[in-house]
Amino acid sequence: MYFATVLDLFSRRIIGWSMDKNIDRHLVIRALMMAVWQRQPKGYVLIHSDQGSQYGSADYLSFLKTNNLKPSMSRRGNCHDNAVAESFFATFKKRVTQRKIYSTRDDAKTEIFNFIEMFYNPVKRHSHTGGVSPVQFEKDYFSRLERLRKSSGLTQQELSESAEVSRKSINAIENGIYVPSTVLSLKIAKTLKCSVEDLFQLP
Repeated sequence: MYFATVLDLFSRRIIGWSMDKNIDRHLVIRALMMAVWQRQPKGYVLIHSDQGSQYGSADYLSFLKTNNLKPSMSRRGNCHDNAVAESFFATFKKRVTQRKIYSTRDDAKTEIFNFIEMFYNPVKRHSHTGGVSPVQFEKDYFSRLERLRKSSGLTQQELSESAEVSRKSINAIENGIYVPSTVLSLKIAKTLKCSVEDLFQLP
């Protein structure tokens, strides 16, 4: 049986998955369909994959285009491009399938479902998320975002735009380009009535 997943890089949460006896375009499209249903993206979203033929199929690419998803593929022979997904599957194999034979596919599907929904998403801690689970990380983020929105009087869209301006200024500094990022960040933080640190934590 083959297992396809869609992992959100922001929170490390598995937001879509699919299982089947065949590895083909339908397997990955179903996983992506679940992710789209869960997230309901409003703008373009980058979808990264390896160079499997299913990710280059006409049906897969058509699904991406219809749902405002932009394809991205790993470079040939570069395993680091898929490091996050590889880390997930390493944990998955260690905790679920290693040295185990299932009597039926349904038994395997049930255990995989329980691994994702009962352990990996709500319990598994990640250094990327500050030592909390993907579910808790998202909950904390949206709570913080809502507090900032209420204290600032700005809409969620205006808040996101302000955070984006601040992020770009920091990226410029890191790339050796001088911009008055500190002053700009302080002005934005003052407008939002929050700390600069809180502002930078917005995705």
